[in-house]
Amino acid sequence: MDKNAWDWDAITAISTAAAAMFTAVMAWFTRKAILEGQGQRREANDHFAKAREQDKHHHEDGFRPLLVLTPINPGEAIERRDILSTYSYPTHDVVVVRCSVQNIGAGPALNVRLHIRGDRRTGFGPSRELVPIAPDSSFPERGAQMELTVTYSPTYNKADLNNLSNGPWLLVLEYEDLFGNIFHTIHSKDLREPWTRVGRGPAPDTTPQAPIAGRVALPPAPVTSGEGPGPDM
Repeated sequence: MDKNAWDWDAITAISTAAAAMFTAVMAWFTRKAILEGQGQRREANDHFAKAREQDKHHHEDGFRPLLVLTPINPGEAIERRDILSTYSYPTHDVVVVRCSVQNIGAGPALNVRLHIRGDRRTGFGPSRELVPIAPDSSFPERGAQMELTVTYSPTYNKADLNNLSNGPWLLVLEYEDLFGNIFHTIHSKDLREPWTRVGRGPAPDTTPQAPIAGRVALPPAPVTSGEGPGPDM
């Protein structure tokens, strides 16, 4: 075989291999650049989405209602003894709430509902739908009281109503803002709890948990030093 032909074939093979290697390296760099670009775009999109969501929340918070119950006598929020009472008309019974609902938030409260939870039990007691309440407004007028008509059922009777004001009741407000977001405010008779608690979403279940039958309470281990509403109306 001609030596010159062999040299040319070797040069061609080396050139082809170098070109292939160069192509592979450039493809790797290109793929790396594409992946980095896609990652940067994803990060930018995620950042934009989070910023947009934050802007949305800030905008909505600018119209957030905040409902609280204001007793006729402000001192009743401290004592909490005379806020609830019951009264019987010839045709029906009512629960009297010596409070008005005040909107101290920045936006109107829609789909407002007041629930009375007897014995702190969710769904055990009367409830009433209220009118929308504008900011810095009350229902009824400040200094007035509300009446909730009672509808009896097999799970809520006259005896339950008579025990309501003496038991550990809760007054629960649920309401929405202009954007359909749900909020709640809970007022407790228990003096060990704050009079007003607010939160996002529907009011949580407050029904006391019954003790598990058969469970035996164990004495605490020694510590050594260094251890640390009825049916809706």
